[in-house]
Amino acid sequence: MENCLIVDCEVRDVNSALSASAGGVRMTSGTIANCTILGCRGNYAGGLNAAGGTVYNTVVYGCTNLGDGSISTTSGTASRYVNCATDAESAINETCVIVGAKDFVDVAAGNYTPIVDGVLYNGGAAIELRSTTDLAGNPRITSKGIDIGAYESKGRGTCILLR
Repeated sequence: MENCLIVDCEVRDVNSALSASAGGVRMTSGTIANCTILGCRGNYAGGLNAAGGTVYNTVVYGCTNLGDGSISTTSGTASRYVNCATDAESAINETCVIVGAKDFVDVAAGNYTPIVDGVLYNGGAAIELRSTTDLAGNPRITSKGIDIGAYESKGRGTCILLR
């Protein structure tokens, strides 16, 4: 799964088959790359449970554990997450970062594009992607590297000073 946006999902456990549910995604194998998971709710992990596979350059933000009401963005083995971002109290591992509303262009308006020089900007791992564009159709790499999440910042642009 690549360049996806998963928003406002909810999974409630009703039997033991869902005991490791996640509101957004529960993966047991495969790859998730450059996705953004927002506002999801689940009894085990609010946003993403990586029981298998690998998660690259993915943002999990505003997700909740329904069991205790805590911010519960991710679960699974920490080494499965590479250059990811969450709004939890601590980073998943040494390659991941903590993200807040200040790191996006305009959370209130639903614009989850990374701001220039924020923690998501050029913060992604250099991986082989199937798509050369982000979710909005913009080039995936616009400056020195891949941004974390489904959207790529447009960067600083060019300024020419004439006298």
